[in-house]
Amino acid sequence: MAVAALRTPAEQGISDFSRWFTILSFLSLLPDVAEQHRVLRRRLAFLEAPPASSMTATRRCADQVTDPYRRGMLLTARALSRTARAWLHETLDASVHGRVLIDIAHP
Repeated sequence: MAVAALRTPAEQGISDFSRWFTILSFLSLLPDVAEQHRVLRRRLAFLEAPPASSMTATRRCADQVTDPYRRGMLLTARALSRTARAWLHETLDASVHGRVLIDIAHP
């Protein structure tokens, strides 16, 4: 992935889960943490934006879905979004407060 594409990913790269993971996997190639965090803030803004009306209805009735697989998809997506927002806030807040997050997988 080109560094320029990491600096300014297309909207689909921010909104599409699979494309976002591709961007995220290479984001550390940007040498400037401020540029990395600019991309993270775009993703966070997307996740925290008010949902479209059809998405609101889907979220409200996810617990009422009777098909176990569709319900599983909706509940998994809800949990993933909540966890992603928490991680983004943690990462961005840590840099604001001068803390360094430790990667326990790669000491």
